[in-house]
Amino acid sequence: MDVSVVIPCYNSERTIEGCLGALLNQNYRNYEIIVVDDGSTDKTSEIVKKFISKRVKYVYQHNQGPAAARNRGWKEARGRYILFTDSDCFPRKNWITEMIKPFKDKRVGAVGGTYETLNKDKRIAEWVGLEIEYRHNQMPRFIDFAGSYSLAVRREVLEEVGGFDTRFRRASGEDNDLCYRIRERGYLIYFNRKAVVGHFHPDSLLGYLKSQMIHACWRVYLYKKHPNMFKGDRYTGASTHLQGPLYLLMWISGILSIFLYWILPIFLILLTLSVIIHIPFT
Repeated sequence: MDVSVVIPCYNSERTIEGCLGALLNQNYRNYEIIVVDDGSTDKTSEIVKKFISKRVKYVYQHNQGPAAARNRGWKEARGRYILFTDSDCFPRKNWITEMIKPFKDKRVGAVGGTYETLNKDKRIAEWVGLEIEYRHNQMPRFIDFAGSYSLAVRREVLEEVGGFDTRFRRASGEDNDLCYRIRERGYLIYFNRKAVVGHFHPDSLLGYLKSQMIHACWRVYLYKKHPNMFKGDRYTGASTHLQGPLYLLMWISGILSIFLYWILPIFLILLTLSVIIHIPFT
């Protein structure tokens, strides 16, 4: 077996069918798909079980977070190359082919891909997608971090670094941490713009800010583990790290302004700054 695709999912009934449909339509042939259900309470399991076959495997575990689900998946896998994507991502037909091409270079330990926005009809989602597209177009061939929405890692490299850190309980920072440890071992991480997955980005300002608040909280732990990366890396510049403190202060001031009206101007200023710098953690 050449390739194993691991998909962690939790209450993914709205998107998992489309994700699996896209993965089963790949132009690559020698691969398996492992869906790890992280304790879903909706119809995720019912939907996935319809796809179970020689190519698709379903694994259930009690809720432990996406990092633990990905670890469960790659340890169950048979492939030489482990590809990760998310249950709300829809890989293009050539995604697997493009993700494993860079492994011809023995120095490459991991490969990252890029996004395309599927809900461009929503203004906020379109803005998020345009920013990601702009930033990805500026990125070099070799980077320090690739998001787990489109990440491939050699099996032996995953074994060497120990997989994902399960102390990251939410879907935030665990992929940064893994990639930083891969880089520390001397491996290269290749960024392939031709490896594309479609994604539905947050389509409301509140939803976007809420997700960024979660990212901001987990960034604290990430940079405690990797303080040398706080200055920025070849995926996210140093200005990105202003976002975390801004979002934390914004939410705190927003809550306080309910009781102390004079804090409202501070909240509005922080909200404006947060929107102006607008650099997603995706």
